[in-house]
Amino acid sequence: MKEITKLWLEYAEKDLLLAKRNVDSKDFPELIAFHLQQAVEKVLKAYIKESIDKEPPKIHNLIGLLSISGIELNKEERLLLDDLNFVYTESRYPQSINELKEFLESINLMELYNRTERLIEWIKAKL
Repeated sequence: MKEITKLWLEYAEKDLLLAKRNVDSKDFPELIAFHLQQAVEKVLKAYIKESIDKEPPKIHNLIGLLSISGIELNKEERLLLDDLNFVYTESRYPQSINELKEFLESINLMELYNRTERLIEWIKAKL
C-alpha cells in the first residue's frame, strides 16, 4: 500500500474516531455528521490513489469522488452519501443552520454513524 494511501486512511480513522467518541452528545450533532462526511471523503480519496493510481481531486462532493473511484454502491449507500454531502455543504454556511438542525433532528445520529462506519470498512476491504 502506498504511503499516501496510509495517510488518507489514518486521517479518515481520526475523523471516524472523533465522531464515535461524541455520537451520544446532543451538543454537537452537526460536527459529528461533518466528521462522518470527512471520513468517507478521505477513504474515497485513498481508494482513488491506491486503486486507480490517480491523484484525488481537491473536491468534497462524495458522489463526484465515487464516480471517479469507479466503486458501485447500492441505492441505500448512495442515499447515505447524499445525506453526508448535505451535512457538509450546510455546515459550511451559517445561514443554513436551521435547515441543518431540522435534518439532524429527523435522523438517528447513531444510525448515521453505524451506516458510515460499515461503508468505510467495506471500501477499505476493497483496497
